[in-house]
Amino acid sequence: MSETSIVPYLCVSPAIEAIAFYKAAFDAEEIAREQVPTGEISHCRMRVGKATFYLADSYPPEKWAPPGPEGHSVGIQFRVENSRDVYDRAIAAGATVGREFKSDDYGDWGIVVDPFGHRWTIIRLNEKFGTENVPA
Repeated sequence: MSETSIVPYLCVSPAIEAIAFYKAAFDAEEIAREQVPTGEISHCRMRVGKATFYLADSYPPEKWAPPGPEGHSVGIQFRVENSRDVYDRAIAAGATVGREFKSDDYGDWGIVVDPFGHRWTIIRLNEKFGTENVPA
């Protein structure tokens, strides 16, 4: 039986800049990239540690779009041991503060919004809370 997982697939424009941001902010590794003849990224697979995520430009025929001015429909929780370092590196790479970094019962965490509108909760989770009851 195969393992079940959920993998984020982000709509970002321009995707070429997003790839550079995720490399700088999260030390992401680019695994594979496909581009259409007009230059848009139609598919890019990236990895951070053991976690994989995908991204693509917003372009036809997909008809999807990055988050709009009304807010975010999805938050990504990024669990790492060095949460303060990753949070600071994301800010230095161009993310904005969504919530100031703090330590509380959940762990050491803060929220950043990347330059493409995606919300990332960067957290070192306290073991006593397990993996279910954490801020998003």
